[in-house]
Amino acid sequence: MGCMGSKHSTPVEGPFDVQVVEAKEPTSSFDQDNKSVASSIEGEREQGGQAEAAQQRAALPCAAGEHVAEQMAADAITIQKLRAFQNNSLARSKSLMALEQPGSDLVFQSEFLATNGQVQGKSGEEVIAFRRLGVSEDKDENDRKPVELSELTWELDVFSTDCNWRVDACMAMFQANGLSKSFKIADSALMRFILTVRANYHENPFHNFAHAFSVLHAAWLMCGDPEIGACLEERDILAILIAAICHDVDHPGVNNDFLNKAKDPLSARYPAPFLENHHSAVTQEILTDAGAQTDLLRNLEAEERDYIMEMILGGIAATDMGVHTKLCDKLHQKAERKAQGEPISSLFKKDSLDDRRELVQVVVHAADLSAQALDSKETAYQFGQRCLREFHYQCRKEGDLGVEESGFMKNLDKPLQQAKAQLGFISFVLVPLWADFAAVFSGMEMRRKNVEERMKEIDFDNIDEWGGLVPDLTPHPERPPKESPAPPTSKEI
Repeated sequence: MGCMGSKHSTPVEGPFDVQVVEAKEPTSSFDQDNKSVASSIEGEREQGGQAEAAQQRAALPCAAGEHVAEQMAADAITIQKLRAFQNNSLARSKSLMALEQPGSDLVFQSEFLATNGQVQGKSGEEVIAFRRLGVSEDKDENDRKPVELSELTWELDVFSTDCNWRVDACMAMFQANGLSKSFKIADSALMRFILTVRANYHENPFHNFAHAFSVLHAAWLMCGDPEIGACLEERDILAILIAAICHDVDHPGVNNDFLNKAKDPLSARYPAPFLENHHSAVTQEILTDAGAQTDLLRNLEAEERDYIMEMILGGIAATDMGVHTKLCDKLHQKAERKAQGEPISSLFKKDSLDDRRELVQVVVHAADLSAQALDSKETAYQFGQRCLREFHYQCRKEGDLGVEESGFMKNLDKPLQQAKAQLGFISFVLVPLWADFAAVFSGMEMRRKNVEERMKEIDFDNIDEWGGLVPDLTPHPERPPKESPAPPTSKEI
């Protein structure tokens, strides 16, 4: 969330003797209200939104802390620089304390940090050498292996990876097939960009960096589909990848309707849709911050830069569910034309700006809704569970604020209501989208089949055996009904 107010310096617990700049005080009503909500649902949140980080901490080797201490001792100055470029550039940046906590989801080290992006003695040549937490610096079998593109398939389980691997994988996707080189993107700028985007996602149950990574990964795979890729220019693909990783940056864990009902400052700052406009604004801030060196488009001509930025913002805007029906209607029309024998090259003409713009938006939108289309059923279930958990928390916040509770978010502590919510989402949102997407692009056929399988797996006769259940959600507290206003007196009449 956005952070405004004074800075504070706090010693980091653990093996580091450094000062960490905490995030500024929030102005959002969500951030303020969340403090009271957190105390009442602390147990749920521990098992939900922060479960991933807890699992990673538990899995770390005992030697990790010692190794990080040695590394951090050498990197103290540049850690401050990293901290500065992230906090300085983004008024709404989250706290970087987690970056230096052993075992945290954000722990990340590299030779880049020790040399501010350049290896000493290399005449300014940029060399990035990322290392995972706890890995020895000895040049033997313990050396960290780079991410192989062959690992980045539809079968990938994002929850079995750690943050360092995900950052490496993001680098690999942007660098694949020479994409970053084509647009003169330095490895140092790309790494800073990814880390800054990562730092500005929050530990929400669903709208977090794991979701952002998964959307980027799905979008990258779609762009690699021969039929889809043939309809796009290389600059469109770059725009899709940036839009995908940034599409929910600084997401507060509640939807546009909540922001409106709660009179959140974001609803006053932006026109509707508030969240998508905010995500776009933060993305633009990251991409135009010369001091932070996170501008991936800095070496491009103005016309090329403007084109890519327009496509990025269009892709992010397409993740607003308010445009879902419009996108699906257009896609359905193309599916019908394809069924009548019209070739893809005529449906999405590569030389048509409008067609390319539409396809960019369809790819980003579909990637955002790809969790239930993944090959790993367990991964799809976990994404669904996290979404239900986040809805459950929002509904409680609505009750605490005394605003109208979202109907589809009510009673999600009950298995039947969870199953009904997920079935409705898959049936009315996902199935139509993926059916038409696969009808146009045959490479998406397995995505369609997976979505339909997730729908069939919801067995209302054996609901307790459904793998998508969230078993530990507690009922919301009973609240007294609102008192009806007193009838007007004769004087008031």
